[in-house]
Amino acid sequence: MRNLPERICAAALIVLGTAHFLWAYPVIKKIDFQLTRVSENAVRARIPAKEGMEWSPELRNQTETALHDMRIFKSVSISESTGTANSVSLTIKGNDGWFVFPLPFYANGSGGQRLSLVLVEGNILKGAENAFLFGSTGPGAKNLMLGFSRNKIFTSFMVFDEDYIERQFADGSYSSPGFFNTSGDYDEAAKLGRQVNYYNRLRTGFRTNLFYQLTERLSTGMSFDAIKTEYKNGIAALPADGGQQNYLTMRLAYCPSGKKQGGRNFAQSFGALFGLGLSDLSQKLRPLSATQYTRYYETYYSYGGPQTGSDFTFSEAGAGFSLQAELPQRHLISYRLKAIKGFGLPAGQYIPTNRPLSLIGTYAQEYRGAAGVGNSLSLAYYLSKSKRGLLAAEPFAEYARIWDQSHPRSQTGAGINFYYRFWRFPLPLGLSYTYSFENKRSEVTATVGMAFRQ
Repeated sequence: MRNLPERICAAALIVLGTAHFLWAYPVIKKIDFQLTRVSENAVRARIPAKEGMEWSPELRNQTETALHDMRIFKSVSISESTGTANSVSLTIKGNDGWFVFPLPFYANGSGGQRLSLVLVEGNILKGAENAFLFGSTGPGAKNLMLGFSRNKIFTSFMVFDEDYIERQFADGSYSSPGFFNTSGDYDEAAKLGRQVNYYNRLRTGFRTNLFYQLTERLSTGMSFDAIKTEYKNGIAALPADGGQQNYLTMRLAYCPSGKKQGGRNFAQSFGALFGLGLSDLSQKLRPLSATQYTRYYETYYSYGGPQTGSDFTFSEAGAGFSLQAELPQRHLISYRLKAIKGFGLPAGQYIPTNRPLSLIGTYAQEYRGAAGVGNSLSLAYYLSKSKRGLLAAEPFAEYARIWDQSHPRSQTGAGINFYYRFWRFPLPLGLSYTYSFENKRSEVTATVGMAFRQ
């Protein structure tokens, strides 16, 4: 009888051990790959499943998502083979490919003729890599950009040469880049108010970027800008910040869900022309069981001074937050918030009430200051969705405010984007309408590509 407690404990341990064996997920014994072109190592580096891990439903979903997010597969599947001793062997079968594609763009409008060319490649090196070359030339601006991404790294390099007219109005606002930038636009610009100055603004230089995905949720990056600014032909005193403005920027971003907002990168999207990256198309067309939320946080700090070869000493700090809610019918509600504070900024580095403060509309005028905050709210409502593509209407409203020597200025706007996206064409096509409550002006633009959220 005195051994009864020991016997009871031993029996309990046997029962618990048996229950754990029956309820535990199988352990991955081996992962085999059946791929068309991409290397096995490239795929292994992108998926979370590894030999020795428990093959849970959650890990299966994460692995399937990682395979789709590589955007090189026409189709991809995972099959299981149950082994002995609660083990499982996996076979990942993917139909991938490669591409090289040139795409020219030509525009002829009141601002003159503009010619652009983009050349992209995907998976030529069998590493699930993407590379692109983009060049553009036209009145007032020339630029050339190279980019490369593979696994957790993205890098780019851009050189530019700009010469355009910038206009300053009596209320302290400026013409936005791309508006009224030729001498023949004086009368049209005068509709926005009295012009107290206009001049040629010349900017030449380069920018290099490097981004790295530290973990599934955390990423970091750095960039270096070297810009030489000149002014000439002003009707009043020219800005005093002519010279070299070089600065280094460090960035950090965090996404709790690990889901990257914006989806595919620019070069990856061209694979759709060849059916690549569409392995999850059927999933995109199915309703969700519940609303899915994606939060995104980012922060950065920039510094320019003698150490960076700059003629000016200045710094800038910024932080941003965005929230996306994907409704069961796949409609997308997006909110974006951004705050920036500058220290000793030269005039050419002032913060505008525009894209840097999360605004997505098109505005002919902008205010600039040493500090600013902005936010925007939009709803991408899909009018139709099929295996061919989707038609969307995206109303938005937004507000930004800047401070210049303690004098606040604001930009308030609303509008709507209409666009159609072919699944087999890399860029959305559509129209954008924006109304500015400050100058009571409407802007309608035809847009191709990245201006719309995807």
